[in-house]
Amino acid sequence: MLLKKKIKHYIIFLLMFFSWAGVANANLEITEVMYNLDGADIDWIEIYNPDSSDVDVTEIKLLISNNTFNHDIKGYSGSQYLHKGELGVIVVGSQISSFLSRWSNSAILFTSSFSLPNLKDGEEATVSINNGDKNSPLDSVTYKISDGGNGNGNSLSGDLEELTPTPGKANSSNSVSSNNYSEDITIDENIDLIPIIEEKAEILKITTKIISPKIIVAGIPFSISSLTTTNRGNTYAVGRFVWNFGDGRISEVKVPGPFEYTYEYPGEYSMTLSYFDNNFTKQPDATNRIIIKVIPAEIFISSVGDIINSFIELENKSNYEITLSNWIITAGFHYFVIPEGTTLLSGKKIKLSPKITGFTGDDIKSVSIMNTNKELIATYPIEIKIPIQKNLPLKKTTNNKTNNYNNKNEDSLLRDPDVINLNELAASAAGPNVDVSKSTYAFIGLVLIIGIGIASFLLIKRKEKISDYMENDIRPEDMKIIE
Repeated sequence: MLLKKKIKHYIIFLLMFFSWAGVANANLEITEVMYNLDGADIDWIEIYNPDSSDVDVTEIKLLISNNTFNHDIKGYSGSQYLHKGELGVIVVGSQISSFLSRWSNSAILFTSSFSLPNLKDGEEATVSINNGDKNSPLDSVTYKISDGGNGNGNSLSGDLEELTPTPGKANSSNSVSSNNYSEDITIDENIDLIPIIEEKAEILKITTKIISPKIIVAGIPFSISSLTTTNRGNTYAVGRFVWNFGDGRISEVKVPGPFEYTYEYPGEYSMTLSYFDNNFTKQPDATNRIIIKVIPAEIFISSVGDIINSFIELENKSNYEITLSNWIITAGFHYFVIPEGTTLLSGKKIKLSPKITGFTGDDIKSVSIMNTNKELIATYPIEIKIPIQKNLPLKKTTNNKTNNYNNKNEDSLLRDPDVINLNELAASAAGPNVDVSKSTYAFIGLVLIIGIGIASFLLIKRKEKISDYMENDIRPEDMKIIE
């Protein structure tokens, strides 16, 4: 007797036995294939472990029909083992950055050097995984253009059903489990049935995401935080959050943020976050990586006004817009804090009215701007210090008076008034237009030392002579004894 309705609510012991036997012999399955993304060359294969035992994916081989050899699989992020019910994604190694940019780090990732062929009408390709024996695949999928997923942004499931790509997550339109039972089963009504109402357990998947601006300014603090969620709608606010900022610094915190960080120098940095659900696991439960571009603060004070209209003009000479929130402009003895959210567009200028800043004509004679770290970014007038150089070539001119005038002005421009040149002091002491060399100083010093030595010798000899003279002049009769 055919029991189409009852089989939805009852499972017999015999069927449970065969179901268990099937799981015991199960191994890795191919659950999703991306072979021709829309306008981007990102090939990947999703695999699933339905078995009760862990599988070391790096021991598995990948075989594509357009090649004759097995491809090695390497771990990239997360554990190299797939536990029961876990999904992993094998990505072409050279395309991993493009994959992360599109789907973030949404799964346990592996890399390999394969390439999935883009097909023409009538062609087909086979993807298979094996334990090293190409003739004994653990699972395989053979696809063709008519199955779908050809340049339209969709992928194919292991059953060749066209899907919206969900790498590392259970496919929405079909189950990752291979235990599909037919409703058309003939059973004996005399067999006792045990009612079992059992829902399929959803595979727990944890994902974490870095929340940060992608372009920041060197030397300026910026805010970072993270969001860690599960496919069951839970948000994790505690755990171990290990940050690697890509500039040689690592930080471990217990909360997702937010907090501030500063890159000191321009460049591109790979920032990664590893989330650990507890303190005892060595492999992260979720990871995420983004690229941070750090640009220099190419902000200049391009011009200032006058006593009537004492404006200040700022210019952004970089290729990116720069946020000037809470930057400080100092003019004379006054200062102005740029409001929160003020942005200077790339290659553009803005003028700050004295009605807003409160600066006067006397104030803008000397202007400077500092970032939120109190680092000096620009000044007006521009301060340029050129090191003093001796024997600079002089400009030729037919007018001697003009020549002397130019020499004096050029010499004064090349000297920092705050720097005292000891060589010039020595030259001044020796008299005008006198160039005293180092050898001359040495000779004069030697002469002084010799002179001091001779003078000392003569004084000692003189003292000895005076003593002898007094001794010779004293006679016995000159001495009188007093009782």
